[in-house]
Amino acid sequence: MNPKGIIRSTITRIEESSPLLWAAVVLIGVVVGTQFNHPNKRVLEACAGGIVAVFAFRFHLSVGLSVLVFFLPFPTAMSFGSTNTVFAGLLFIVWLARISLGHEKPPSRTPLDMPIVLLLMAYMTSSYNSRGMSELMAGLVNFASVAGCVLMYYLIVNFVNDERALKRIVVVASISCATVLLTALYELFNPGKVLLPGWILGAEKSQLMYVEKGLRVGGSFGDYELLAEYSAINLPLQIFMAVRAKSISRKIAWLILAAATTIVLHATITRGAFIAFYMSMAYLMLVAREDFDFKKVVAVAILAVIIFVSANSILVQYTKSGSVFARFSTEKTFAGVMPAARAGTWTQSWERSKEHIVIGHGPYFSLREGVTRFSWPHNTYLFQLYITGLFGLSAFLWLLIKLFAGTLKFSSRSLASRSFSKSLLLVMNVQLLIFMIDELKIDFQRNVVYTYYVWFLFGLMVACLKIAQAAKPEGTAEAPS
Repeated sequence: MNPKGIIRSTITRIEESSPLLWAAVVLIGVVVGTQFNHPNKRVLEACAGGIVAVFAFRFHLSVGLSVLVFFLPFPTAMSFGSTNTVFAGLLFIVWLARISLGHEKPPSRTPLDMPIVLLLMAYMTSSYNSRGMSELMAGLVNFASVAGCVLMYYLIVNFVNDERALKRIVVVASISCATVLLTALYELFNPGKVLLPGWILGAEKSQLMYVEKGLRVGGSFGDYELLAEYSAINLPLQIFMAVRAKSISRKIAWLILAAATTIVLHATITRGAFIAFYMSMAYLMLVAREDFDFKKVVAVAILAVIIFVSANSILVQYTKSGSVFARFSTEKTFAGVMPAARAGTWTQSWERSKEHIVIGHGPYFSLREGVTRFSWPHNTYLFQLYITGLFGLSAFLWLLIKLFAGTLKFSSRSLASRSFSKSLLLVMNVQLLIFMIDELKIDFQRNVVYTYYVWFLFGLMVACLKIAQAAKPEGTAEAPS
């Protein structure tokens, strides 16, 4: 379904609703309007919860799920997690209630069930080594966030069950991506300024240090490295959707989104995301060889260099952003076999991990021991090893390997397959490779906002995998999306 169809369907449902629902919608609109300039955090949370609850109980759960996916990058913190945790749990409870009444089908098994069970067990087991009640409580909050991610994963897998639903959720996630990019662009041109107090870019912070070295935007994630990875992951999908779009207007819309993503990717000034992106695109051209002859490979390489140099030059000249090219050319890259910027943190994290190598230190990562200050591991695999030990790391690696093998095995070897799901599965295989490479130098688990996006991606990959497996064998030909 295209965006116009989604909007038209939603309006029709609202028009058929009771006057009481209309009154509730108007009331929420008035409250949100009065809160725009002087917002109260709890009022915003209540309004958001009311909106999700309405969609969960009044509409089909797939609509409520779309609302959750749209707002994933913009949660607010609560004492026991985030609004994402609450909303995912609410949708899951409604789903279970409808299953018990016979209105929905029971959940289906997924390829990741066993790794997920073992990973959750590893989180619970690791709590044994939590030091003190404060760390135990903080670890429980983090565990609740992971549990919320898992609930959302199963919602995605069970409600995105055909190509129509798959296209719809891709469009919703891409619209959400556009809002993340707009937030990042606002930060790029208004460094240190508040966008929505208490919610989006809600805390004023000094950017003088970054302005001197080159502003690095973090957007709604508040982390420039994770925003860089998010941009690098979304870029292949946007290019793919632009290529398959039938109408000129849709092609232009997808290309504009891809251009904005490219600008934001450069504005993060993060080398790792660029390396992961270009390595994965080279992998794509190798796997989809029938789509890329020698001339196309050369053309793509030249175009990539032109875009890289042009975007970098424009940002340096017209904004306070720094140069990612300068980081590649002037900063030391390696210290022995390790990246120079990660040598200290990796060594430190490995030594600390050996203290409880089997079950880990607990779901909470401690940045301080006594008077000693530590850094984040800057490596998701070391992070997982520290908090859940070899038990949890093995489960997490098993999950990634099963995902990568499945998305590759059942994907088309062409981006122009008649089956949208099989071609999309190839793109998702590339997205997963970008994630796996880039996570060597960053740890997504330290950010409760971005963690939900990662698990959404896992769920979407499995949903696409199941749809592709059910699809009939087809030949290769260009088909509109």
